[in-house]
Amino acid sequence: MFLTCVRAANYLRMGEWSTNPELMRMIIVFYKKALAMESLARFYESCAQVEVDDYHNFEKALGALKEPLLFLNRSKGPDKPKLIAALEAKMGLVEQYIQARKLFKASQEDQGITVCQGLVNSTADNPDSIVRIGDVYSLLVDYFHAKGDMQQAHALIEQMHSRKIDVLQFIQEALVQQVYSAVGATMDHIVSRNSGQDEEPGKAPLTTPEATPGATETVHEEIEVGAAEDGDEGGGGAGSDVEEDIHEGDT
Repeated sequence: MFLTCVRAANYLRMGEWSTNPELMRMIIVFYKKALAMESLARFYESCAQVEVDDYHNFEKALGALKEPLLFLNRSKGPDKPKLIAALEAKMGLVEQYIQARKLFKASQEDQGITVCQGLVNSTADNPDSIVRIGDVYSLLVDYFHAKGDMQQAHALIEQMHSRKIDVLQFIQEALVQQVYSAVGATMDHIVSRNSGQDEEPGKAPLTTPEATPGATETVHEEIEVGAAEDGDEGGGGAGSDVEEDIHEGDT
């Protein structure tokens, strides 16, 4: 019976489970019936990524990452230590992102920038990071746009473009238009770059977290990050570049 339940769960995962709460529930039920705790943990990990990519809901992503830790202790599988370490690492990154957002909301700009720099440094060598460099830039652009500092927001968007980050994957085009209009610049290079690429599946343009129903709503009731493009081996890394470019606008 255990093997049958695992196969059933694996089969259901091939469907559109991220938009089907009932399908999600059945996957979880089958894994639990099979006592397949490691498979269930990986599924929750996938749920967390959906919350970030599709809904930009880092709080629900954090909840999805915490959930497996409650039952992984019952697992005797060989991957248990590795899974727990991976979940805790992802939780740490999501918690840092949430902390940075709270700091910006409290107008603690320097502290928020420091956390963002740490986020970029932590994820620069991890292309599978749950928090991508585009998420971090999106947070920064949104903060300076809300503050009315369009020059700084523009500088950050330009830095995204120079790093070959798909700007419109992370920031709504209307907001980008507002920023470029305010500084008297054209955004043709941003739009043309985006139109020449296929957007990654399931990754809508994002800026700020909204109260959108997330993928794991029925379960929880409640920066791809690349290295700096300049190739300088002795430089301060992507994170220091973020901080430097932010403060350049103050001079």
